[in-house]
Amino acid sequence: MPSISGVVYDSSGNPAIRTVRAYLRSSGAFVNRTLSAGDGSYSITVPTTAEHIVVAHDATLANATKLLVPMNGTNGSTAFTDSAGHTVTVVGSAAISTAQGKFNGSSAYFNGSTGNWLKVPYNDFVVTSAQPYCFEAWVYPTTMSGQHGIFGYDTEATGRRFFGLNGANLYIEQWGTGVVLSVAHNMTANNWYHVAFVRDTTTQYAYVNGVLKGSVGNTSPFGTSSGSFAIGSSMQGGEHPFQGYIDCARAIIGEPVYITAFTPSNYELQYLANTEFGGNAIVYDRVIPI
Repeated sequence: MPSISGVVYDSSGNPAIRTVRAYLRSSGAFVNRTLSAGDGSYSITVPTTAEHIVVAHDATLANATKLLVPMNGTNGSTAFTDSAGHTVTVVGSAAISTAQGKFNGSSAYFNGSTGNWLKVPYNDFVVTSAQPYCFEAWVYPTTMSGQHGIFGYDTEATGRRFFGLNGANLYIEQWGTGVVLSVAHNMTANNWYHVAFVRDTTTQYAYVNGVLKGSVGNTSPFGTSSGSFAIGSSMQGGEHPFQGYIDCARAIIGEPVYITAFTPSNYELQYLANTEFGGNAIVYDRVIPI
């Protein structure tokens, strides 16, 4: 079978051990991954000689990335690819739309009706006490009226978190406790914004376009490992549905990613490597047919 090979270097120009992943350039679909050797060299087997993009990650961040759905595809498609390898299931009428796209000309469209969302198996989204996390996405709300979930869970259990918009506020809600953080977001309808919900070991934060909007102390876990993780809603049965477009949804558990103000990037893996940690790079491929 064909292979892709190369050498990974860190920011100082030294050969580096990194997680290296290959994605199809045409669709962004994950193909294969490996770990580069001590001299930075790697070789990844791929099924075809089609063009690929290879991304080298800091190993810690790569392992902590539990979800990355870039929302790429053709208009009306219900095929969503998670770069971390999960099956993404469409519930209701959620679909890819080319009417709006922060990157690559498409995004996921949610019509604001209850029961339209994307779900991913929950197993990888267990957050323990004081464990850092980062749930982030680019969002394009078409209304600022009412409550609209961005991330959540389809079952209600003590400790579960729900993240979204409620009128003029960005909120974090905790099942069994209620809303634990609600802060003004200064967003308007029909514009793209980057939102990030982050926790270090002791505090939860809410960011819009890299600007900290508010924080609250919290070290509690997320509850039992059942049900599904939700994109485009925040409650059981697809309640609090999002209305508008979501692009590049990412969940990282074990690393806070953002600990100070930042400039949001295009972190779709088929375009850019993650840049929050040193030593990451895009490596353009050299396909070697056999």
